[in-house]
Amino acid sequence: MTSIPHTEVKAPPDDGVDVFIEVQKSGLPERAPVLIEGILRQGHKMQIAAPSKAGKTFLFTRLALALNTGGCWLGRSCRKCRVLLVNMELSRPSMLHRVATVAEQIDISPDGGLIIMHRRGKRDDPSQLKAAIAQCVEKHGAVDAILIDPIYKLNGGDENSARDIGNLVSAMDTLSEMTGASILYTHHFSKGLQGGKAAIDRAAGSGVWSRDADAIGTLTEADAGAGVTGGRYCLEWVLREFATPSPVLLTWKYPIHEVGEWRADDRVAGAAGRPAKTQSRSVEQHIHEIAVRLGVDPRADGVPLNSLGCALDCSPKTLTNKAYKGEAVGWTVRGQHAHIQ
Repeated sequence: MTSIPHTEVKAPPDDGVDVFIEVQKSGLPERAPVLIEGILRQGHKMQIAAPSKAGKTFLFTRLALALNTGGCWLGRSCRKCRVLLVNMELSRPSMLHRVATVAEQIDISPDGGLIIMHRRGKRDDPSQLKAAIAQCVEKHGAVDAILIDPIYKLNGGDENSARDIGNLVSAMDTLSEMTGASILYTHHFSKGLQGGKAAIDRAAGSGVWSRDADAIGTLTEADAGAGVTGGRYCLEWVLREFATPSPVLLTWKYPIHEVGEWRADDRVAGAAGRPAKTQSRSVEQHIHEIAVRLGVDPRADGVPLNSLGCALDCSPKTLTNKAYKGEAVGWTVRGQHAHIQ
């Protein structure tokens, strides 16, 4: 995905009301650019929820780097943009070494558009954090994505109170409107195995958490079969703006999560039944899925090689070479796009 300059969000009508037929006549407004392919638009909110010690901070660090460089994150291409990573939990040296470790592991070099703000020990409430971010943005420039890790460190009241959490997420709305940025944050699961609940209900605390964000990703522990060690998670998405993708398998191998197929014999720990599953998908099936997300014709338009490469964890050059050598079955490459034949 291409990079974007920071863009101001257009204000709605003064009274916040549209007469739809008038909007139709004058033309529908442009939607905000996509930051994470098939998952999130700029100015929207995203939550990642997972059990303790599932590597959430490493996952978010990799996302910050992917957004900063226009790279891949969990099989999704990201739009290059300016990022503010708000570190609420780690000491400054630990956080900076963690970013350096992940960047080295995935072999990317962040640029000046990645800003890290350290708030450990500050005990910020939402108003104090907004003020600190406003000061940071004034000094270092506008950003397109604000990543807060973890949200529970924000002193927003009782996480089980619908009123307190309602006020907190409203403050996040205000922060997004103030900066024009997407707000992304990590949250934790309640205690115990969560597989018996719907994905949207696995985060701890008030139900407001699970119904506010535009995109919710959950990492749920996978059952460890015979001879299988831990560190395996099912990533499921609940989305407001895009079609729900198939679940994928994430395997935690310090310092990153590796993406794999969630197969028919996989199940989440604690589930009475099984979550939605996929069989191993062909390149052709991946092209179809990406085309649906992008709203394009997989034959006539094709899908960007960068997006397909992210999904398959390989480079566009590898895909081009496969097509050139005649190893592409049911698909081909034309320019920078892969097409169904």
